[in-house]
Amino acid sequence: MLDHQENSHTLARISLLNQFKEIFWGDKILSFSADREFVGKDWITYLCDHKIPFFIRIKDNPLANFGTSKKPLKDFLLT
Repeated sequence: MLDHQENSHTLARISLLNQFKEIFWGDKILSFSADREFVGKDWITYLCDHKIPFFIRIKDNPLANFGTSKKPLKDFLLT
């Protein structure tokens, strides 16, 4: 449990997940599910670097870089 009420920041999430991995042998994580507050490049990079599959709900209107332009992120999602 985090010691504050507001949204967590990336370093707090990483610390919490590292503690979980130490206690419960983190290499057994099949997937990580989170709500849309758990986003950010550093956080997603951490999950990918540690080979933790994730399912994170996103808003329906964000834009993603696609070459030199931006496209709605939903255009890239599997349905």
